[in-house]
Amino acid sequence: MGKGLRSSVNKTNNRKLKKNVFGPVETARTERLSQKLLELASQPKPPKSDMEVEESNGENSFSRETYMPKLTLPFADSKQAESEAKATNANDTAMDVDLTNAPRTSWIKAEKRAKEEKRNRIAKKQKRKVINQMTFKKNPRTGKK
Repeated sequence: MGKGLRSSVNKTNNRKLKKNVFGPVETARTERLSQKLLELASQPKPPKSDMEVEESNGENSFSRETYMPKLTLPFADSKQAESEAKATNANDTAMDVDLTNAPRTSWIKAEKRAKEEKRNRIAKKQKRKVINQMTFKKNPRTGKK
């Protein structure tokens, strides 16, 4: 149903009616939006707020190095404590170096994989009517199927 001449005529009439009714409304709306955008673009940038200024001076209320009390066993010797202190200093410098270096390739690969999985997830497969795949050979005597 819906494939006859009358249906096609109804569709074209509806399309024409929508264009006549909603066309001027759409153009007026786009005109208003473009004027608003031009007005916003012509305005000067607002000055920095107090919060942004404090952050830019480097004064953070949360410092990166926070005090963490160490719980040590009472029988731990001083050599072990010194080696632990050296290890923590080495870890801190290693972390600083890691922050300045470029991101690891494993992270980049993981991001690419995630993007690809998302792309595949969004793509919907069309459900089509199954076409009969069975074929018949021609009759050798008559040449008909």
